[in-house]
Amino acid sequence: MATSITITSLGQVYKYGGLEGFIAFTLITLALVLIVDKKWNSIDALLSKGYVSPILILCIVSLLICLFIALFPSANAGEYGGGSDADDALKIGAEAILSLSNPYHLQTYLGLPITPGLGAILLSIPFYLLGNVSYQNFFWLLILILLIYKYFKNFNTTLILCVFVYVINPLSLVQIITGVDHLTNGIYVFIPLLIFITLFHKKSQNKTLLFISAVMLGISISSRINFLFMIPILFAHIYHSSNYKQALKWTSVSTCTVLLLALPLYLNDPSSFTPVKNAAGRIGHNSEILQISTIFVTLIAVITTGIVCLKRYNQTKTSIFFNFALVQIISISTTVFTRAILSRNIEATDLITFDYGAFTIPFFAFVFITKISANDDVLEHQSLRKT
Repeated sequence: MATSITITSLGQVYKYGGLEGFIAFTLITLALVLIVDKKWNSIDALLSKGYVSPILILCIVSLLICLFIALFPSANAGEYGGGSDADDALKIGAEAILSLSNPYHLQTYLGLPITPGLGAILLSIPFYLLGNVSYQNFFWLLILILLIYKYFKNFNTTLILCVFVYVINPLSLVQIITGVDHLTNGIYVFIPLLIFITLFHKKSQNKTLLFISAVMLGISISSRINFLFMIPILFAHIYHSSNYKQALKWTSVSTCTVLLLALPLYLNDPSSFTPVKNAAGRIGHNSEILQISTIFVTLIAVITTGIVCLKRYNQTKTSIFFNFALVQIISISTTVFTRAILSRNIEATDLITFDYGAFTIPFFAFVFITKISANDDVLEHQSLRKT
């Protein structure tokens, strides 16, 4: 957990705090994670007094909303950290889809192409109609809180997730303030995946709900090209948990959903399909797909995906969440180091690439709180046996 927070926030912390700031941040984060991990039983007991956790969760959500209201206009204008056109890309994309035109023929106010996939654009439309696509950051935050509480039936673990995802993670705070959707994108991929995995592992499966969650997962996967690695990882998880037919059936539902959303726009104008070209541009020095850097990073990602698909890495229900996040982090790190090697230099602007690690934050946080919750259950079971 500490590693995920420090790696994903590396660009932002180094940008404002330098190397010394990053070292200090890493040590503090590591200490906090270790304390929660080793002393969770005591922390859980302390938080269980009264309504401490629900009140603190409400305070966190209120704080994030206040920060957004107070700082978003200035941050979006570039007064803090240079601003971002991520919300503008979704806004323009939503307008294009509603007018039945190709969003990838347009540009943001910074002159950059629209890079989110159709899934991200579709999911942002309700919030565009409400006046600001950045409102989705709070909608999905609330859905995440409700889902985690329902899953664990414990406000304390829900609070810890909120703390690690939002409070002590500088990248998350920056993205909330600037309206960037990367963390939210990770959340709305995580949510249908968690629902699907939970339903799939039940003794009596609800086929209708499984189908709906698989479709929703496909829509969310189509939001960014890097989420395509979810499909083979999901296939392996289902295969090792059940059988080949089940794995093929359910991953086919998500895959077909992705293809139905992506192919029409791609076939309409392959040369302007920026979700693919942008990924290549982030890795290499231009938007050409076939270049040494893109081939190398893709190869590393494919090899890593192949390794985590082995049975030994799919022994628990949470394996899939860790495996997917691990592939993303390794791919992002490889991208940064590849660019540094090719340019024979590494700059703060290259480290900002680690911001894309925001996609993985809810996955790593879920694995961590599942671990401490399991430890708590073991201790409770041991104490019952003694009595």
